[in-house]
Amino acid sequence: MIELLAAAALFSSQPDCDAPAGTDALLARPERILVVGDWHGTTEIPAAFLGMVCEAARQGPVTVALEMPETERTLFRNAMAAPTEAAARETFLYGDFGNPRSTDGRNSVAMLDMMVGFWRLKAAGHDVLIHPFMAV
Repeated sequence: MIELLAAAALFSSQPDCDAPAGTDALLARPERILVVGDWHGTTEIPAAFLGMVCEAARQGPVTVALEMPETERTLFRNAMAAPTEAAARETFLYGDFGNPRSTDGRNSVAMLDMMVGFWRLKAAGHDVLIHPFMAV
């Protein structure tokens, strides 16, 4: 009975993926690496990418590599391990997202919302890792 209640709680906390049309066909392909380019500063691309990651996370572990400074690695790990969404958001703001000098769009509100969306996926039980890959 406890297992049933735990499963029901996990199912009810699953995020609603709002992936772009065609994501299911893309994820059905045999390739296991998906590269998504973006135009920094848009609101649409981070939301669409989060939807794609959400759909992929329903199928299994996902590693998200982002064009962000590698110095953010520990910060991302700490944010993803935060106990609450508010704590995750606050932790993300300690890095590049909270830096007013970063103006190329990678620290936009839309990108921060995407990062918090990754936290939500992890909090819902999905295996999601974030890795920055831009050398400083």
